[in-house]
Amino acid sequence: MSRPRKPGIRYFPLDTDFFENKKVRRLTRAFGAIAASVLVNLLCTIYKDKGYYMRWDDETLAFLADELGLKVGTVREIVVKAIQVGFFDANMANLFGTDEMRSKGDYNGILTSIAIQEQYFNTCKQSKRSEVCYDARFLLISMKPYEKIVNSGENSINSRENEVNSGESTQRKVKESKEYTTTFTSEDLKLFFQNYIENGFGAISGLSKEILIDDANTYGIAWCNAAMEIAVSCNKRMWAYVRAILKRWNSQYNLSEKPWEVEASGTCKQSHAQFKKDVRAVSSSGNGTGAVDWTNDPDHF
Repeated sequence: MSRPRKPGIRYFPLDTDFFENKKVRRLTRAFGAIAASVLVNLLCTIYKDKGYYMRWDDETLAFLADELGLKVGTVREIVVKAIQVGFFDANMANLFGTDEMRSKGDYNGILTSIAIQEQYFNTCKQSKRSEVCYDARFLLISMKPYEKIVNSGENSINSRENEVNSGESTQRKVKESKEYTTTFTSEDLKLFFQNYIENGFGAISGLSKEILIDDANTYGIAWCNAAMEIAVSCNKRMWAYVRAILKRWNSQYNLSEKPWEVEASGTCKQSHAQFKKDVRAVSSSGNGTGAVDWTNDPDHF
């Protein structure tokens, strides 16, 4: 049995004139550079997880704000403005909400657009994917350009309308795929989630749950729990901070090792000291400046 493939894609092209786009420029004029950061983060989440859309509600908003280290109100205003200027489709953005909620900026629906969907399905077609599942409820484009894929036997794009009608959600398919690749028990995962909540990282649902499971699969629950403990000791209760620690460990240790024991004498001081050491180790270019990778510094999340 072959391993089920995630619906998302591993990379997507970003137009070189992205920052010159009128919609993006209106957002950056209103909110500054952080608007572009929020937009790129949303695009990465869309293409990585579902491929051509993402669920948007208050819980996703809170998780995104925590991930970027921004205030919930700031992220909400940026996303609302992005919907108003047409970066995301307005009708889809409030697909499950009411007009009253929309007037307050409390969108409850799907973040997607025609451009996002065309980019996703074109990428899948060019990469000759064997199967691409989609939920017809969230489509803004015609599948006619992909008829050859639809009608070519094994290389087909299959609609999930039948799954929806039979009571199966779109998320269930993704969940089954992740369960197939897990290396830990359901009890381990339950304790991991409990640890996340009890340490004040927030609630778990939707996007946050998928990200936690992905990281548990990538690094292992023991690593995740240990990194969480360090984040709490440094009073940095953000999963982005935990991820920065995990990423650094992964670059320096094998997954079978216990880096938190090696670095036990320093905890959060060790993290900062290691980052500074990495900065000093960066080779300088001809003009004397070094190419510093700030992604390894937990305080930059």
